[in-house]
Amino acid sequence: MKKISIFVVFLFCILSFATFSGAKSNSDVNLIVKLDGKVIIEQTFQENENERTVAEKLFYFKRHKIVDKFKDDGLGNSEIIAIMFPEMAEKLEKLSAEYYKEDVNASVKFTPNNVEKFSYLSEKLGQKLALDEIYAEIIRQIDSRRIEVVAKLEYKFPKITEQQLHLNTVLRSSFKTYYGYSAPARKSNIGRALSQINGTVLENKQEFSFNNIVGARSRSRGYVEAPIIINGSFVSGVGGGVCQVSTTIYNAALLADLEVKNVAKHSLPVKYAPPSFDAMVSSVTDFKFINNTGEKIYICATCDGNYINISIYGKPLDCEIRLESIKVRDIPFKTDYIDNINAELGVEKVLSSGISGIESKGYIVKSIGSKVVSTKLIRHDIYAPQARLVSIGTKITADINENAKQNDFEISQAENQ
Repeated sequence: MKKISIFVVFLFCILSFATFSGAKSNSDVNLIVKLDGKVIIEQTFQENENERTVAEKLFYFKRHKIVDKFKDDGLGNSEIIAIMFPEMAEKLEKLSAEYYKEDVNASVKFTPNNVEKFSYLSEKLGQKLALDEIYAEIIRQIDSRRIEVVAKLEYKFPKITEQQLHLNTVLRSSFKTYYGYSAPARKSNIGRALSQINGTVLENKQEFSFNNIVGARSRSRGYVEAPIIINGSFVSGVGGGVCQVSTTIYNAALLADLEVKNVAKHSLPVKYAPPSFDAMVSSVTDFKFINNTGEKIYICATCDGNYINISIYGKPLDCEIRLESIKVRDIPFKTDYIDNINAELGVEKVLSSGISGIESKGYIVKSIGSKVVSTKLIRHDIYAPQARLVSIGTKITADINENAKQNDFEISQAENQ
């Protein structure tokens, strides 16, 4: 019994000594971390021995055995270091934050009214400390009193680079129509509508709606009366001239190989675009297309008093595109006569020349080099003719009355003979 008591006392002394002296010194680890040849950490850290059992403290188990136990419990390297060397883990996490830089995509600014339409800000490379590799190397050397690690940075490249933006902001198409003959009111409406479109940017798969972008053509929004086409006739209406804007952007959209979703013809031919390539808009009729290019598109819409100019920028086309308008036949006009009580009887005057109607087809032709790769019919239209209008005089003058009376007298005398 005495021997057992002596052994217990002896064991207690060893345990106490291991816990408060020698074992404690063995638990110190000097960590040195270098990056690009420069020391970024050189510090001694104390192991958290609370995670050791009494036996592990007494016989001072190698640390890798403690690590193996944690791994069996499903813990990762960073979690193990956080338990065994909490101050070390905290130091490494702070260091990681110091070296972290978020990647920044390149950006582009679109200024449609400038000579240089686009300006660019370069991308910024992202970086972070390869912390997982540091933890892994510390675990590999976990039994050493001196752990030396060579760290490295991991770089993250931005998704969008300045070079990509340059490639995706090229002129894709342009189209212009002449409106120099227009009256000031019509020109005002055209300029107002273009100002709403100019600078439009469409994301991939985004829809362009003329009516949504331009808005209502009303007096309250600055639009004035000018000629419009209603039911086959030219009449005065608020917003006249806006259809020339929609027609111009329609042709630019076709030349940019964009997906047209909705377009309507005029009832009569228009002189500013070939047959089957006009685009009528109204409060109930819209012109729409989809950006189907895979990248953003940018729209410039300007006028100079003579021409409406539409330019569309974006990803370069993979082919050349041209538009073909084919006249199938002319549709003869008729002549309408109206009475003119102010003109002498039988006198004719042409009030408006007749204009033949047109049946037409519109094609998109795609070529690569000199080879035509596709020809697609996109429109088949009939435009109504405009009647020739002639007035006929119905006024009976005094001379005509006297001649009529003389003729009646002569006829009466002849019958009496």
